Amino acid sequence: MVEIKQIVFKNYRQYKDVTINFDDESDNKLHVLRAKNGTGKTTFLNGILWCLYEKELYMNNEQTALKVINEGIVQDANAGDEVLVSVTIKISDNDDFIYFERLQKFKINYNSLNNNMKIAESSGKTYFTITKTTKNGNTEVLEEDERTTELLRQYFDESIYNYYFFDGENLRDYFNKNKSENVKNSIFNISQVTLLQNACARVKAIATEKERKYGKKTRN
Repeated sequence: MVEIKQIVFKNYRQYKDVTINFDDESDNKLHVLRAKNGTGKTTFLNGILWCLYEKELYMNNEQTALKVINEGIVQDANAGDEVLVSVTIKISDNDDFIYFERLQKFKINYNSLNNNMKIAESSGKTYFTITKTTKNGNTEVLEEDERTTELLRQYFDESIYNYYFFDGENLRDYFNKNKSENVKNSIFNISQVTLLQNACARVKAIATEKERKYGKKTRN
């Protein structure tokens, strides 16, 4: 059974250095984040989504939003310093542990046009890795490639992200029948039916090609 074990925020927005461990003792696998408005509930959700998909899907206006780096760390740093922003999600799948991590590098500089206020400049690129550690102690690190995308979809399919991590204020949208196709496709993917379908299609294509070549040789 897949369970989220831990989420670690480093310099992400107001979460400067926060580690959240999920209770192993409880039989309940549904976790509810409850707090007053303005205390970071939406930021918490956006941090998870940024980690997995490089998107902050609960952001009101991404165009005008501040950078993901914690403003306090920017002001405390020295010009020329490099600061890392990261979010790491640890899950367990039976006896294996899987870590999803996204990080982004920022360099601290002075803004000469604004009273030399410190600013954080990013190259714009983020780095995403998935690390798998088996019960036998074997470790495999996957960087951004097809296998990474497939594994991410297997555990957290973006097309139904709001069924994994949802905002209670938008609960009415979760039962929209227009989303049923996404749910069905995701279930097929998670259960690896999609993988089987792709394999069958590939075998069929190879068989067709072989038949074509064989028929051509026979005619000659």
